[in-house]
Amino acid sequence: MEPEIFIQYPWFALAAWTVVHWGTYCIALYTYKGHGELLQKHIAREGGRGTGHPGSGRTETAVAPVGRTAVRWLTALALLYLIWWLSETQLHDRRYFSLGVGALALRDAVNALHYLRNLGLALCARAGGVSGTVCFSGWTIFRTSGLEFLWYSIFYLALGALFKSWFFYGGFFGCILTGFMQLRCSGRPSKD
Repeated sequence: MEPEIFIQYPWFALAAWTVVHWGTYCIALYTYKGHGELLQKHIAREGGRGTGHPGSGRTETAVAPVGRTAVRWLTALALLYLIWWLSETQLHDRRYFSLGVGALALRDAVNALHYLRNLGLALCARAGGVSGTVCFSGWTIFRTSGLEFLWYSIFYLALGALFKSWFFYGGFFGCILTGFMQLRCSGRPSKD
């Protein structure tokens, strides 16, 4: 049971993914540009060098410049177009396109939830609901982010099985790949 609108109107799927992608980027900009200093006051990273997450010590560069983000978006858009073209002309099955849209859109949705959580922390801190400072190691930030992506991948896999939806299977693949990349970046904790 695929979202029929994505299969019948592929341009709507691309537009929906574009809104999710750029909406996530705008939330990230608002969070880190508007509240970055406040986040740094309460969340720190051991060693001070950054990963781009709150607590990384470099929230001012946590969001990629618009030009680099636009290049990534255009590359993904071209890849989705290629998947759509192959689905239509060679494979004669649009579910592959739905898989690709799900991989990108649902992974971006998880990213948006990360940024919304960080924005919520900043707003709570501004209202006086947060006191003191928490210090995270770099590997902890990557590991918790990776584990969160893995949990969402399991959730999307269950939804895909429940609804027989390639869109949710795409979310599974997008999140599991991102989760493993984050876990790989976490490395091993040093024993000081």
